[in-house]
Amino acid sequence: MRVLVVEDNVLIAMDTEQSIVDAGHESAGLAASRRSALALATRADAALVDVNLADGATGVQTGLALARDHGLLVAFVTSDIAALGTGVPGTFGALPKPALPREVANLLGCMAAYRIGQGGIMPLPRRFVSFAAEPALGSRVA
Repeated sequence: MRVLVVEDNVLIAMDTEQSIVDAGHESAGLAASRRSALALATRADAALVDVNLADGATGVQTGLALARDHGLLVAFVTSDIAALGTGVPGTFGALPKPALPREVANLLGCMAAYRIGQGGIMPLPRRFVSFAAEPALGSRVA
């Protein structure tokens, strides 16, 4: 699965990108703002999005646009879970920062399984907050 990282902190973005590659997926690029994320959307199947980006608190709208307008599977990875309220329609949910590499791998495995119609068979990180209207995306793991 090709995964876009939407994160304005370059060190966190690079760390997340390495977790993506280590989990057997492909990086679709790094974007620090809404504009750059939307420009890279056609390269990706999924996106991990922070709430606060280089152009302000545009992550929620960016994630929504990536899911709704570009058909990407979107999960938020953010320290500002409260900004997501009760959820963002059309997105999977949120993983609080700091996200460990195994949590990113578990989340991406679940998203990849969901993408091919096998949602619910992969483990979700315990700290993951689901927004999906569909049945459980996966079981919880430590």
